Amino acid sequence: MADKPLWRRAVDSVDAVIAPHLEEFATSTFVDVTHAVRRGRNGVRGWADRRSRVMWHLLNLPAGSDIKRLSRQVASLDRELRQLRGELNREIEDGPHG
Repeated sequence: MADKPLWRRAVDSVDAVIAPHLEEFATSTFVDVTHAVRRGRNGVRGWADRRSRVMWHLLNLPAGSDIKRLSRQVASLDRELRQLRGELNREIEDGPHG
């Protein structure tokens, strides 16, 4: 294998010094921009959610947050009901005197 030309060695030397700094800058900039976009999107979404909730409530209709809360409550009641059914079935299987 032949030696690299002088110009190639010069480029490789400069690249070895500059590349890590450029990569770090690009990575940190990308992360910062990504976080800023996410914060902005979440802020807009929160603003829109609050406005739509007010609108639905003014029309005396449930908002999405109301539906989510009720769904969680129904799921909780469903779990509790399954647990009680299981306990009742065990009591029935064990008989009146256990």
